[in-house]
Amino acid sequence: MARISPEELKQKLDRHEPVTVIDLRHSLDFLPEPYTIPGAFRIPMDELDKRSREIPKGQEVVLYCTCPNEASSAMTAVNLRKYGVT
Repeated sequence: MARISPEELKQKLDRHEPVTVIDLRHSLDFLPEPYTIPGAFRIPMDELDKRSREIPKGQEVVLYCTCPNEASSAMTAVNLRKYGVT
């Protein structure tokens, strides 16, 4: 799984590259700081099964969360493969 820095993501967004950003933060993490990256989809991990069709296939997908060691993002990236998102 590739990693991307916040600076690299900002450059991609500034260049209008086709990238889908998914905010995986749990609602309890989102409430104290209700800010997202512009254009990001808010899909908490527990909603991934029912909302996976919202994630475009054939396009770079960037996941972010607030968990230590990016555990939720890594687990979600593995799960997205079963929906055809590579």
